[in-house]
Parts: sequence; C-alpha cells; structure tokens
Amino acid sequence: MSLLATDSPAAMSDAVNPPTSLLEQEARRVLLGNPHLPANYRLDVREAGGGIRLSGKVDSYFHKQMAQESLRDLPGVTQIENLLEVLP
Repeated sequence: MSLLATDSPAAMSDAVNPPTSLLEQEARRVLLGNPHLPANYRLDVREAGGGIRLSGKVDSYFHKQMAQESLRDLPGVTQIENLLEVLP
C-alpha cells in the first residue's frame, strides 16, 4: 500500500496500490494522523508476516524514528522493518 501523506487524509487515493489488509489500513491511518510527520512524505506500508515493512524517503532520522514508533503499539504488529531512507 502506498501512503501519500497530503494536507488532507481524504485527498489520499488508494487507486494505485489499495491496502491489502486491515493492518495496513490501520498503519496508514496512524501515520497520517502523526503530527510529527510532514504531509509531503510518500511512504509505503506493507504487512509482512504479522509485521509492518516501511519504505520510502524522509528528511531526517527523527522522522524515520517517529514513523516507526507510531506503529509500535498497533494490535497485531509483532515487528517493524524500517527501510525508510533519510535524504541527504
């Protein structure tokens, strides 16, 4: 599932990569609601065997960690693979 954070969560479209699981949908909702993550990030969230795989690009290690930490307490998440790339 691609997560394109926008100024308005309602503006996001699932047409390209629709969420494939409830866990992915919930993870996307949590990331969109995180006030510490800028609205212009394009993040990809995939369920991977009870865990979540995050990928995409962020501007700082702080944002990389915030994305991961915001998903830590989601029910059903046993691990988080954080593949977010920090841009120079």
